[in-house]
Amino acid sequence: MLTRFLLSASFVFFGCGVVLGQTWPLNVCSYSSNMPFANSQDQGIEDKIATILAAELGAHIVKVPVDPPFPDIQKHMLARGDCDVVMAVNDGQAGFLTTVTYYRSIYAFLYNPDRIPPIDHLDDSALRNYRIGVLRARGSGISPVTQALAVRDLIPNQVTYLTDAREPDPLLALPAAVAAGEIDVAILWGPVAGYAARESGGQLTAVPVQPEIDIPWNVMYLNIAIGVRPGDEALRDELNLAIVRRWGEIQAVLAEFEVPLLPLVAPQESK
Repeated sequence: MLTRFLLSASFVFFGCGVVLGQTWPLNVCSYSSNMPFANSQDQGIEDKIATILAAELGAHIVKVPVDPPFPDIQKHMLARGDCDVVMAVNDGQAGFLTTVTYYRSIYAFLYNPDRIPPIDHLDDSALRNYRIGVLRARGSGISPVTQALAVRDLIPNQVTYLTDAREPDPLLALPAAVAAGEIDVAILWGPVAGYAARESGGQLTAVPVQPEIDIPWNVMYLNIAIGVRPGDEALRDELNLAIVRRWGEIQAVLAEFEVPLLPLVAPQESK
């Protein structure tokens, strides 16, 4: 990959005020309808971040459609060579070689402030009176949210929504249920909650959950990185350098989408 990047730079010419460039394809596994992360119009968080990084690398994005619905499809596609990059994986996630973390987000409460009073803590006694919506991806294990509710004997209050990647924007079904009053409050992955609150025009509020680390050792936040094929250290290193150099632009995208963020030290380029 590094060789390909350097070669592409050699095809840039300057003459008569025109810059001619040749780029290489960066193949990214991507869902066509999975907002707030990605869609076919390149409007998602990860669409925008991938484009920023590709520009730094002198590449152009080639989106490889993810064929749902079975679990871990992107990991299998990466292993087969269908694509080279999977955006927004957990730092160190099995089956991937991961870059440095480019954001750290936390689960969040999503609710209509006209219907219920402010809530920000899992130990708020008012939760016992609410229908609490939780998303569960098909084939996934027990989420940190369900674990947190279980230790508080709140499972009877949980309303589980199964995501189906075959449906358009499946992650937004639960925010829609909150807006419609089908449930009182949802506990969602931060980027989804923040986006839903933004798109609601003030009807919904997203508030990061407390505590950030629940008892006995249930971490309510995730470090998000980019996944490449195990063994492809060259591409991983290129992406790391691009993340460092475009850090400010990446954080601006996250702010635009109102992603709730926890503090994260910006990586530095080695001298």
